Amino acid sequence: GALTSITTNLTLVPYIGILGAGWAVALSYGAMALALFGFTQKHYTIPYEYKKLAFLAAACIITALTVHVINQNAPQATLGVKIALLSVYPIWIWLAVRKA
Repeated sequence: GALTSITTNLTLVPYIGILGAGWAVALSYGAMALALFGFTQKHYTIPYEYKKLAFLAAACIITALTVHVINQNAPQATLGVKIALLSVYPIWIWLAVRKA
């Protein structure tokens, strides 16, 4: 994690400033999470439900992209869209965790 943070900070900060530092922190946390996941799965296997996790991740990404597109194209409508998406999100979670 530290190595990832240092190298990405040295690489990104000169080009994009403080935004590069933010990306460096995010990438270092991601690297540490992947390393921890690999270590724990090697020594103590947990049978995750990857399809459900992928569905929830896709729902999050679609929601965030939708809000971003609305912010770019129709900023006056963003609050209503955010409320609608927030209302629909629990349904997506229910669809992911229900017994199929």
